[in-house]
Amino acid sequence: MVLGATGVAAAAVVVFFGVQWFSSPLTDVRWVYLDRGPKGTSVNPLFPDRDGPQIVELLKEIREAKPVKDDNLIFPTHAFPSTVTIVRKDGTKTYVDFAYSCQSPSSTQTTCKSVPDHVLIQTSDSADAYPALSPKLYEYVDHMSRTWPDVPLLIVPDSACLGRERKIQVEGNEWLTDRVNVRLKQGENVLLTLIAHPKDGHFNLPLEFPSSLAPGDYSLEIEGEGWTTTSREIKLTD
Repeated sequence: MVLGATGVAAAAVVVFFGVQWFSSPLTDVRWVYLDRGPKGTSVNPLFPDRDGPQIVELLKEIREAKPVKDDNLIFPTHAFPSTVTIVRKDGTKTYVDFAYSCQSPSSTQTTCKSVPDHVLIQTSDSADAYPALSPKLYEYVDHMSRTWPDVPLLIVPDSACLGRERKIQVEGNEWLTDRVNVRLKQGENVLLTLIAHPKDGHFNLPLEFPSSLAPGDYSLEIEGEGWTTTSREIKLTD
């Protein structure tokens, strides 16, 4: 680990076969997540303020991974990859995934299996992926791919009363965005827009219904800017 003048870990150069990039210090990391399945689902995202030690350990293992020369190792091409993604504040990313080896016993069949203790590392500004030997990184990807969050992405009631309170709470967990737009809609008409700024992926936004609303069927559109958008139906009663 390279230390700066203040003792804070500074960026260290990682070199694979003449190609190099910087493994960022914790202060450069926005968040870390594992993307698996449909867009908008993620497994146990890590945030620097909340999960600093885990991110520091992950960055350390990337720096210490041992390059291997094996042209047969490839990134997975299946529909739901298990790629650990490190997102930096400048928008660049580093990807870590299992290294796969594929065999084609016939012209119509190809079988791919992950190679134990081997990973592939790639950055968003390069088309090349570099194989490396790292039992700890392999274990990390494997653990994240099997560990799902124990909190729901979104908590919002499916009905509310337009009586005395006229309020609900819209709560989100593990949202990988700096801004969430919550829109109250009737059909395609937007009646109200509120903004939340998640902290470590969490937001809790009070929504007060306008006094002009009549009982009926409405919807809430929750948009995480640059990430995902989801909707929930809500019935308003007297």
